[in-house]
Amino acid sequence: MDFVKLSEQRFTAKKFDVNKKIPRDDVEKLKTILQLSPSSVNSQPWVFLWGTSDNSKKRVRPAIADFNWNRIDTCSDFVVIAVRKGLDDKFQHTLLDQEIKDGRIANEEIAKECFESRKFFIDLRERTGQTLNWETKQAYIAMTGRLPRHRFHTDRRFR
Repeated sequence: MDFVKLSEQRFTAKKFDVNKKIPRDDVEKLKTILQLSPSSVNSQPWVFLWGTSDNSKKRVRPAIADFNWNRIDTCSDFVVIAVRKGLDDKFQHTLLDQEIKDGRIANEEIAKECFESRKFFIDLRERTGQTLNWETKQAYIAMTGRLPRHRFHTDRRFR
């Protein structure tokens, strides 16, 4: 894999062809990429909200700067990456249970160490009032997942 070539191919679409839709298999791939996004201490502080319908676009439009309205209005799919309001113990136990189910954690002792280590870093942010800032930075990591540029944009001026 040539990481320089991948970086050179990076593209931000500014305009969409309303007659083109992202193929469903690419949508599923992107969902998998988002699901596998790394985060500090595997905190996974985000929620991904996928939208395609005109109604869902209207619902998110008020949260988008007016100069981007055309983008949300004409895209076939969009993802809102939101951060959780805190990372409480209940959420962390749910996350740990999933890691165990996925076979990422071999035994109860390691599970306890993982939970305590993650809790240390989360509590550190809580004590300093930096939890939201830290979570937001983690969400930027997830935002790097993207599909090939050539399929969806219509305006080549921005290449």
